[in-house]
Amino acid sequence: PHASGVYLMKDKTGIIIYVGKAKDLKKRVVSYFLANRSAKTEALVKKIAQIEYIITGNEFEALVLENNLIKKYSPHYNISLKDGKSYQLIRITNEKFPKVFRTRRIIDDGSRYFGPFPDGGKLDLYLSLIEKLFPLRRCGIPLRKRDKPCLYYHIGLCSGPCASLVTQKEYGYSVDAVVDLLEGKTEALVKRLKSEMLTASKALNFEEAAIKRDQIDAITTTGSEQQVQDFAQESRDYAAIEMRGPLCTISLMQMRDGRLIGRALYRAETLGEETETLLNFLVQYYADGMKLPQYLYVSHEIDITLIRQY
Repeated sequence: PHASGVYLMKDKTGIIIYVGKAKDLKKRVVSYFLANRSAKTEALVKKIAQIEYIITGNEFEALVLENNLIKKYSPHYNISLKDGKSYQLIRITNEKFPKVFRTRRIIDDGSRYFGPFPDGGKLDLYLSLIEKLFPLRRCGIPLRKRDKPCLYYHIGLCSGPCASLVTQKEYGYSVDAVVDLLEGKTEALVKRLKSEMLTASKALNFEEAAIKRDQIDAITTTGSEQQVQDFAQESRDYAAIEMRGPLCTISLMQMRDGRLIGRALYRAETLGEETETLLNFLVQYYADGMKLPQYLYVSHEIDITLIRQY
């Protein structure tokens, strides 16, 4: 039919091998069978034994359904973020007293994710810095109340939320600082820490002032190792796609406060068009817990409003 929706291509065994969306299902599906089709489309057509379709109310609904079906069935010829699961992320759980740790899985429970980190060394550096500078809990999920705090509290590596030794507000300050660090907002973080150090010093709380001083030194040292910089302060992501036959490579770079804080390559075999594949990838990426930046620059013209709606 001449309607927006999603189509599912199956092979002779009934396995879904490709999922696509279209403003006009009939025109899109017919295009696969035209005489001037590309070699990669020819390869896909040879494997198609059956085509099913689902009509949606509009293109946005088609995009949402397409993304859900790709996640559910992982078709061989659709690019999926599962292809990039070897890259680790940093997760901040959605709790009153959040936990920060590395993961390869994205769970849709309100947690915040930062990454991906192709360079495991950089992820280790961030986690080590966070553990030393911010006394966040390390116990399991969910947090269980205790009468006495664990060893980490006694050695200064946890503020003891399990034993009610820190308020949610005080704990939240540390979590906010971790978020600033991971988002590359080190200038704002250092400015805040300097203010806190000055306040502690005026109150003759020299131990607290010394902790803030050490935090500032560590963050400044880490930031100085970042070689890729510019003078734009807004958050920006760059996404580019290149396709050679059925092989697809997508490069993603994250700039925060003028610093490159993340970069990753995703490779997969797909028979979608470049524009369609890039849009599908970005929808999956930002729908899976990644924060949409102020600016998103892409190598091909796509409908960014669909991503923002999602």
